[in-house]
Amino acid sequence: MRKIDRDMLKEISGIIESFERIILKGEGLFESEEMSRTIEDTIKTINLRLYNAECINISSLDHSIDIDYLKALINTWKLSLSRRKGISTDIWFWMLFEYFSYVDRETIISNSVHAFEERMKDLPEEYREAYSKLPEMYSFMSDRIDMQRNDISLIENNVDMIKGELEKFKWLYFKLADYRSKEIMLHIIDYWFFFDIKDISDRHENIYGDYYDYDIIKPVENGVFTDCGAFIGDTVKGYIDAFGDNYKRIYAYEISPFNYEILRSNTERYRDVTIKQKGVGKCPSTLFLDEECEGGDSRLTDHGKLSIEVVALDDDISEKIDLLKMDIEGAEKEALLGAQRHIKEEKPELLICTYHNASDLFEIPWMINDFRDDYSFYLRYNGTSIWPCDHVLFAV
Repeated sequence: MRKIDRDMLKEISGIIESFERIILKGEGLFESEEMSRTIEDTIKTINLRLYNAECINISSLDHSIDIDYLKALINTWKLSLSRRKGISTDIWFWMLFEYFSYVDRETIISNSVHAFEERMKDLPEEYREAYSKLPEMYSFMSDRIDMQRNDISLIENNVDMIKGELEKFKWLYFKLADYRSKEIMLHIIDYWFFFDIKDISDRHENIYGDYYDYDIIKPVENGVFTDCGAFIGDTVKGYIDAFGDNYKRIYAYEISPFNYEILRSNTERYRDVTIKQKGVGKCPSTLFLDEECEGGDSRLTDHGKLSIEVVALDDDISEKIDLLKMDIEGAEKEALLGAQRHIKEEKPELLICTYHNASDLFEIPWMINDFRDDYSFYLRYNGTSIWPCDHVLFAV
């Protein structure tokens, strides 16, 4: 949806000005079928160019074409034009924001289905198959796009989510500390509905590792690093490779027994690394694993074969935390609630994955900002797969 045609915007501005002059005269507007058709056609033309839809919803007015509706519509168009000036990234944000604000649910779904089908024409058949198997590919996903079975739950649920999170979407856009982060967020959201796989792939981080961006993270000498979702020790090793061994202590949490044993072996050569086969959450509890997972996508549930102790970081770590990383398959919000004392009192730098639930992109920074409002936020994208995963929120 990003295509920004500034010449087209000038043309639309002229059409709106002419249309407004006719409407303000208020004479004979609805006296002939020809005039009525002209008004309707002009409305559709402007709406399509500004919002990718023939009809939009504004305020509490219905779509009956009377003078009050036309005046409200003109004011909406003029506001949109005023936002489509200046930096192209800002224009793109307002295009997306207004699209989800003004266009109805069914039209957005229809547009997304059309965009999906158009993208699939240019891709091998295995891409279409992959979208139909997303829940099998990613343990944190339950929705898919399977046109043969008329299952477009991924599109439908993302539309409902973004419409419910619009104010947080706007808040986060203006809260993000650099335009690189804003671009990443917009590319992720655009991909959810328009499926440009090359466009999202080009956003992949190719300078720093997944978490240790030197332009953002400033390691504290003799600091404490806490790694939630430590897997087999790759992020512990990455931390030491990036910043050296002048840390005080590293805590590494991993719930999978299989991964935990490899984690233990891989971190034995490092000093002062405390590994814990525990989950992290809002409060102490016991949850379960269905099986002894061997990958990086272990998830805790209310039932299963293996019981796992879950702790709140505020209870489990008494000393100050300087850097906190979370990649825990959708449990990040609960874990942040269990670490809010550390966050409120100590302001650790935070590295939080925001892709396990689509709404996490907005809700996690909103939650952190609620704990304390002096964090700066950045986004980085490390994904390489068909769905935009592995984006990380930096809060510093």
